[in-house]
Amino acid sequence: MKRMPSLILLVIMSCFFGTIHAEATTYTVKAGGGGDFTSISACASSAVAGDTCTVFAGSYSGWTQSNSGTPGNPITFQANGTTLTTCALTSCSGPNGDAVTITSGIDVSGRQYIQIIGFSIQGTISFNTSSNHNTVTHNHDTITLAYQVDAVGNTDSDNVFSYNVVDLTGIVTNATGFYFYGDRNRFEHNEIKNGEGDCHDLGGTNVIVRNEYCHDINGASGEHIDFVQEMGAGDTPVLTYSLIEGNVEQHCYNDGGNCHAVIIRTGGAPAADTIIYRHNYMQNLDGSGGNFGGVGDNVPNAWFYNNTIATESTVSENGSCAVWQNASTGVSFNNICYNVTAGNSNYSPFYSTTSDLAENGNISYTTGYSSSWGSPYSGETTYSALHNKNTVFANYPTDGTLQPTSPAIGAGVALTTVAAGDAGSGTSLIVHNAHGLQPGWAGTQGDWIRVGSTNTVQITAINYTTNTLTLASSISRSSGDPVYLYKNSNGQIVLFGSAPDIGAYQYFAPATNLGAAAH
Repeated sequence: MKRMPSLILLVIMSCFFGTIHAEATTYTVKAGGGGDFTSISACASSAVAGDTCTVFAGSYSGWTQSNSGTPGNPITFQANGTTLTTCALTSCSGPNGDAVTITSGIDVSGRQYIQIIGFSIQGTISFNTSSNHNTVTHNHDTITLAYQVDAVGNTDSDNVFSYNVVDLTGIVTNATGFYFYGDRNRFEHNEIKNGEGDCHDLGGTNVIVRNEYCHDINGASGEHIDFVQEMGAGDTPVLTYSLIEGNVEQHCYNDGGNCHAVIIRTGGAPAADTIIYRHNYMQNLDGSGGNFGGVGDNVPNAWFYNNTIATESTVSENGSCAVWQNASTGVSFNNICYNVTAGNSNYSPFYSTTSDLAENGNISYTTGYSSSWGSPYSGETTYSALHNKNTVFANYPTDGTLQPTSPAIGAGVALTTVAAGDAGSGTSLIVHNAHGLQPGWAGTQGDWIRVGSTNTVQITAINYTTNTLTLASSISRSSGDPVYLYKNSNGQIVLFGSAPDIGAYQYFAPATNLGAAAH
């Protein structure tokens, strides 16, 4: 009998053994001995894709990550006993397993698919030079995420930061909670507190900031503090096609009127297009709410809707609730502006340098003031019905939930309408303006909408140039039908009546609906 040619045999053996994968290894790290390693650094040097370093109680130095994981097989560093909670309240953030303290920095620059879970970190986690697909969750302490751009487009993308407590107590160098640039990064359920810098300084496309809680920020050292800041400057990507949703910012002090809910400036860089800022609660700020653009900037299609802005800083200026400057085709719908502007018939809670600002359904109320307001607020269709209406909060200032007698309930307006050129059925829906909706950026759920009085459907894609929504299923509709947000990026219902409530909190919503309940 002839022998099988060796080349054929090698091919068969390669195919056979190629189907066999090495099993993932779980290593133990114990500072006092008795585990596989006594340092995290040693474990990090040995761990490969799919492996886990389980770290037991104790203090450890930080490490520089040498290996990357792969899709579906990350390298995981986790405090022993950590449970990955998924609650919507930031009060459950931080470690819940063994008390593991990391006494110096962690560097994952240029690495992918790394998970860091459940530690108390007394240093900086550095993500520089294309650090992608990493997860940092359920950690606590002085976490500041350093970013350094090496060249245009060299960014850190597809990372997730969740359920961390970022405590900046004692750091007086204007440290930012999250300083990060790159595409499709997601920041959710983190608590940031006691700092002297911005809560988030971000850039990139399809970035998500949701259900975050930033509080007790002190501007005494001179930093102008913002919940989300984008200050593009040529060699950093601007924030574009991104969502800021369901967040809380409270108690920003000593900042000379420069604490803001959001500020988007491009600094001569490309346009910061389509920033959606919705269902956020901002209270007790030494400054103002939304700031979109400025001199020399280009911030088109900035959408600001269903927010409750209660700065309690009633300085004599226009636009203390939201400002659009060089921010064409901006939208301001269904916001509560509570004690944000001094009562004066010359002032408006909103200000714009463009005639393309669409605004309606907003309530502006300043305690003790009952006279008229200036334009553009006075030009809203709903102005007569809503101005100077006390919103009757149920739990203010802890949150902006509404009492059942609030005039904000059911008084909101639709985001857009079905366009005349729409086919009337099918999964391609043309609307007048699609920029206030998102199709599922950065691993979130695509928005659900209600069209007309009953049709609810999820969005799977959006062509913002043609204002065309691709729907998960076909629905019938008519030109002019109103279009509302029905479910947000968490998949939670935010529309309970025939029309939306005004402000961040929908009256019939469950307490955890927006990730911004009592803290």
